Amino acid sequence: MWPKNFLLKFGGGFFLIATSLAAANLLSDFLTRHALVASIGAGTLGSLTFLGVLLAKRAARVKKANLLARNSLYKDYDATEFEAVTAEIYRQMGYRAKVTGKTGDLGIDVLLAKDGEKIGVQCKHYKKPIGPSLIREFVGALEGARLEKGYFVTTSHFTAGAKKAAKRSTWSIKLIDGITLSQILNRIDDVFERELIPSQRWRELPPLAKIGLLTFLVGDVGVAVGGMVYLLLTA
Repeated sequence: MWPKNFLLKFGGGFFLIATSLAAANLLSDFLTRHALVASIGAGTLGSLTFLGVLLAKRAARVKKANLLARNSLYKDYDATEFEAVTAEIYRQMGYRAKVTGKTGDLGIDVLLAKDGEKIGVQCKHYKKPIGPSLIREFVGALEGARLEKGYFVTTSHFTAGAKKAAKRSTWSIKLIDGITLSQILNRIDDVFERELIPSQRWRELPPLAKIGLLTFLVGDVGVAVGGMVYLLLTA
């Protein structure tokens, strides 16, 4: 006796295979007869895909630029956005930056990495001054995360006691208040460009990567345009 639904499944599978083979045969026949049209379609599709990726990346850069363009670091952001802004500022300064999120951060809000060095960042979206107790808590967080260096970033400012606590610590701690962070932000205002491929990113690409991108783009555009011109001339 056949298993339940065996014939239905077998018939469906057979139909799917037969349909796929027929479609492949038709496609092969079409490509053989219309190779030029197929090459134009492939070139156009490749070019549009490449352009779509560039537009998506530019949209992401513009979104980040809009995030950083707000006037006040304290009034225009909430605590979570401030962490994201801090991470993005350091990315634009050449760091790899990761926002740790609320769970399991152990007092470290952003992790930075550059030149083989790892740095823990604590972000305080405060209006009141930062005192020494918060610096000591940050030291504990760095120790728990096994990091030897940390940046304490705030929208506020540090008291004299906080500065002494950071200076006396055996950990390397850099204090960055709201004014300093605003100055850094102003220096990177021109980083977000509107080109499809930012000049700075293009300059940083290895030569082989540049050659590969240009070859891909020129090849796709050349195939599409060349095929269209040929069709127009022979029509």
